[in-house]
Amino acid sequence: MSASNANDPLRADLDKLQKMLEENRAKCAEAKLRLEARTVAEKDGEAGWDQFYAEIRGKIHSLMDDSPENRTSHISMEVLLEASRQVHHESLAAIGAFAEERRVQRDAEHEELWRLIGELNQSR
Repeated sequence: MSASNANDPLRADLDKLQKMLEENRAKCAEAKLRLEARTVAEKDGEAGWDQFYAEIRGKIHSLMDDSPENRTSHISMEVLLEASRQVHHESLAAIGAFAEERRVQRDAEHEELWRLIGELNQSR
């Protein structure tokens, strides 16, 4: 068996790994663009949600008179609205953290592919 024939399987593996790397790079670039667009939209959305909660508070204030029963209901409603707003912001933060974790994982996968490609190149 000639040296050229012995390297054919290695060359095929190298070509396959390089193709996988290119595909992963393209997917990562697309995902990065989507994440950046989503981050901008969510930041704009956060301001929108804060405005939404402020409008709800204003409507509640306008609907309730100053009776003791309504003050208790009003305080309860304020607590619920604030809790809802906080949960919304926490969920956005969790989405961002998950996206960052996934990005780090993909970067590690790319490094591993490059390492394998380097090993295959050295073994040729």
